Amino acid sequence: MIYDSYEVKNNLLRFKLKKGAFIDEERLNKEQVFVYEKKDGKKKDKIKPVTVGTYENDIYEKNHVVLEINKQGTIGLPASGFICLDYRKDKINVERQLDALNILEKEDYQCSFNLKRIISGVEPPSVNVISKPIHMFNEKLDFPQRTAIKKALEADSIALIQGPPGTGKTNVIIEIILQILKANKRNPDAEPKKVLLVSQSHPAVDKMLEDLIRESDERPDLLRIGRDEKLNEEIREEYSINDVKEKWYQNVRRICNDYTKNALDEIGIPEEEFMELLLFLILKDYRFLPLQFHICVLPERYINLKPSSQFLSPQQSLIS
Repeated sequence: MIYDSYEVKNNLLRFKLKKGAFIDEERLNKEQVFVYEKKDGKKKDKIKPVTVGTYENDIYEKNHVVLEINKQGTIGLPASGFICLDYRKDKINVERQLDALNILEKEDYQCSFNLKRIISGVEPPSVNVISKPIHMFNEKLDFPQRTAIKKALEADSIALIQGPPGTGKTNVIIEIILQILKANKRNPDAEPKKVLLVSQSHPAVDKMLEDLIRESDERPDLLRIGRDEKLNEEIREEYSINDVKEKWYQNVRRICNDYTKNALDEIGIPEEEFMELLLFLILKDYRFLPLQFHICVLPERYINLKPSSQFLSPQQSLIS
């Protein structure tokens, strides 16, 4: 958007756009950020986008559209020039797509088939035809959806499913995942197939996982990858890396404590007496525990336990 001039009123920047310029109001909301392009001082051939502020309003005054923006920080704007919606995130996505195309061109990828030849149409993707009927979890799926699911399950290399909004692609993806999990369960001796579910946005993945969890008879064994602040709260608390790590730690702790208790019961040594002796040996030589015992985690009730004086010589002291 080219502006002829601008003025500052309190924290509001008012840009008078060039005569004849109009704004597509459907694209604008108060969360959208505007930037202007500034030449990089060190690299004059490069342009650096600088944040102007967020959209507030646009009005028509004296044959000009006036764009009002909530100013962010201190900026040095030219008297007239060009501003636009913040394109930095879009630019990152475009750069990622170009990187992907470059990788495909150089065949710098690892898979058991020639992805470049298949995508280029030089050779067809290989398939394993399923002759038996597929019993769908979701009985409400229509014929095109069932056809897409069968195509994906038969694919030995790659399958592409395309559909406009509202055609039920989410239901198709959920059904494909459930069918893969069912096949893993039906063939326990075979190498289980793994599913990597990705999307351009975190909410899309979280919505898919919510649907998958709701449709699954058992708690799915899944791991949600992503920055915690970007994840749905319920999904984060149940399936994030930190949550899975904590569950693993607690499980190891429980197994070790159960093993210790069972072993002591078998040889008839009271647990408290054993823990006192163990603490004494640790204080005597910190290397003793990992070298001599298969004890992974000290139970919480013994964290503050101190060995009795019968285990300590006059030269030894406790570390508090």
